[in-house]
Amino acid sequence: MIAAGVPFSQWLIRELHRHLLDGVRGSDSNPGTFRSGQVQIGRPPRYVPPPPFYLQERLDNFEEIARHNSRMYSPLVDAFIMHYQFEAIHPFEDGNGRVGRLLLALMITKWCKLSDQWLFMSEYFDKNKDEYLERLLKVSTHNDWSGWIRFCLEGVIQQAIDTEQRCANLVELSTTYSERVRSLGGSWRLQSIVDRLFILPVVQIPLLAADHHVSYPTASADVKKLVAVGILEEIQDAPIKTYYAPEITHITYG
Repeated sequence: MIAAGVPFSQWLIRELHRHLLDGVRGSDSNPGTFRSGQVQIGRPPRYVPPPPFYLQERLDNFEEIARHNSRMYSPLVDAFIMHYQFEAIHPFEDGNGRVGRLLLALMITKWCKLSDQWLFMSEYFDKNKDEYLERLLKVSTHNDWSGWIRFCLEGVIQQAIDTEQRCANLVELSTTYSERVRSLGGSWRLQSIVDRLFILPVVQIPLLAADHHVSYPTASADVKKLVAVGILEEIQDAPIKTYYAPEITHITYG
């Protein structure tokens, strides 16, 4: 998709938008292209973003701050300030929320020097959608930055606790999976397949055969063994025969 280490830029924002809207709602709203018309949020409008002739100026300013090596406040606070700025600019016809939340996760990961994207705010924002929108609006209407930042930092605490618990559950599941593999004879190849599920919980037999340099029947037999012990399950009606790890998926995304 997009290589790690790409600097925050208008190009990156357009690429995120293009990928996130591919084949989903909003795919007819010029994916990867900044809006050329006026939009409004709410009906009747509660907030009207900058008109298109101010858009480039606002985006240039956003990019300059995002790419700057020094931070204004703490990394987390800076990330939430930039998230507000992005949503206030509202550069696309549709999909601004999706792009803004992913961009926020990338900023937190980079600026807080996390080893990976461990902190996602989307769940918290979705659970508190009314307050999320109200806090954003109050920054615009009342300059209430403290209320917005407090709301976000409370969410960081909740999401960090949730992530810690999910990680603990995944570690426990990994031990359980190793026991199931041992019950199948302890094949190193089966264990390798299982370990990789914690990185990508989806497999297809042809790709599995290529990755492990075995024949299609051998890879198929491996998959059947993992299905038998409940590690893998077939995705019904998939265009290509595909299997996934339901327990990993439930812990990670449930």
